[in-house]
Amino acid sequence: MPTGVNDSGEIVGNLADDTGNHGFFYKGGTFSTLGPPGALQSGAADINNAGHIVGSFTDGAGEHGFLNVGGAFTTIDFPGATSTFALAIDNAGRILGFFDSPTGYLNVIAEGSSFTVFSCPGAFMCDDFNDNGQVVGTEGHEHGATGFVADIDGGNFDFINAPGGRFTTASGINNLIESIGAGPRSHWTGCAHPE
Repeated sequence: MPTGVNDSGEIVGNLADDTGNHGFFYKGGTFSTLGPPGALQSGAADINNAGHIVGSFTDGAGEHGFLNVGGAFTTIDFPGATSTFALAIDNAGRILGFFDSPTGYLNVIAEGSSFTVFSCPGAFMCDDFNDNGQVVGTEGHEHGATGFVADIDGGNFDFINAPGGRFTTASGINNLIESIGAGPRSHWTGCAHPE
């Protein structure tokens, strides 16, 4: 299943075979699996325009995020967390992810060895972000789910409701800005499940 593509047409995603789950990289007819050395399972989540890939993997010590730059893997672990997952990478190299804490899953931006924890609304974590600092995700509630787009710093929050949809999710966002409703917003992708 493809999960990320960059402006050069390089694609990353996930596959399952007889040996388990693996990330993959595809470009111009060439397909290869990827995962850190020693990984029992792996999955690729996103790729930026520099070809840097993020994803997550499992080994004997638990679940970790990873960054792949030119074939070299770096493990991403939030300090003290039992599980860390990398979801997206922007063109500046910032990585969006989440980690398991004693109070539940929390969202984080990783820049090198620095981590910034931030809150997305509702019960669900954020799914993607862009170079402009806008994040999309889904808020769970008792009547279903609603997608949202917001600034990472907490400003300009908007719900994304599909007409007639009980479950609306937002899973991707790009860098293009256009006017939607009362203010500028980026293009986003997601899905809606009708009543």
